[in-house]
Amino acid sequence: MEYSDFLELARSSIQESIYGGNGSFGSYRENVETFKTEHPDIIEQYELTESELFVMFMMLIKNYDEIQQCASSGKGTLFVQECVRQYDSFLSKVPVSESSISFGIDTSERIENYVNISAFNYKKYMIASTHQSIFDNFQNGLKLVINRRLIGTTKAHEIFKIFNANDKFQVNFERNTRFRVDGVDKKDKVVFLTEL
Repeated sequence: MEYSDFLELARSSIQESIYGGNGSFGSYRENVETFKTEHPDIIEQYELTESELFVMFMMLIKNYDEIQQCASSGKGTLFVQECVRQYDSFLSKVPVSESSISFGIDTSERIENYVNISAFNYKKYMIASTHQSIFDNFQNGLKLVINRRLIGTTKAHEIFKIFNANDKFQVNFERNTRFRVDGVDKKDKVVFLTEL
């Protein structure tokens, strides 16, 4: 989809919850323009489109609930469905992670939900980091320690190689990545996973 068509769809369909909070429609557009000016080499190297960058900033600025819900259910406005398509495309271009372990936070599940399962598909985009310091930023939620598949076969992509805000070293797993539950520490609320 051409960027102008994408922006028109955004203007006519974007929900207030995406507008609000830490980002706005205008700020996402400005972020894209600034990024194009400051990092033309990255855009060329990874063949990124403006629409993909727009959605990347939406995801990075934490206004992504609608996108995550649509990624999981397939339901959402035409704009949100297009955001999922654009983010899938974006991730396919981002280098796969070279780190053998990732660290994540799950704020939507309870520890009990991991106790009696052996494996599951994570339908959304799992947000993680190559650094354990992510645990310091989130006091609530389950801590996830993820052993990843070999480089080249993993579905984890190093977002920080495109845009690294505050040295977060963000890694995103493609939606529907399958994980095995290796252990659950109820006391410290830690779940140990292996990417399958």
